Amino acid sequence: MESVMPFLRENIESNGVVGAVEAAPLLWGTDVSDFGAPVDAVLMADVAYTDAYAELAATLASESHVLAKSTVFQTLLKFARGTGAYREEGR
Repeated sequence: MESVMPFLRENIESNGVVGAVEAAPLLWGTDVSDFGAPVDAVLMADVAYTDAYAELAATLASESHVLAKSTVFQTLLKFARGTGAYREEGR
């Protein structure tokens, strides 16, 4: 996960939103209380490779005090390898 963070930060800079947008990795099962202020958005991609997805959902749900009521979850999941079929879900 750390290997993609430089690219994400570069995208933030390229879009001129430094200071307004922050990016941080979230490992499954991590205590997110250190994130501080309520989180406005959680972006996830290809997170459902195994049953460990349940642990990620539990991490987010158990630390709901960190998430704002208006927190947006956006996922992009590839659910059929090689078919190009994607499903987007959000809250």
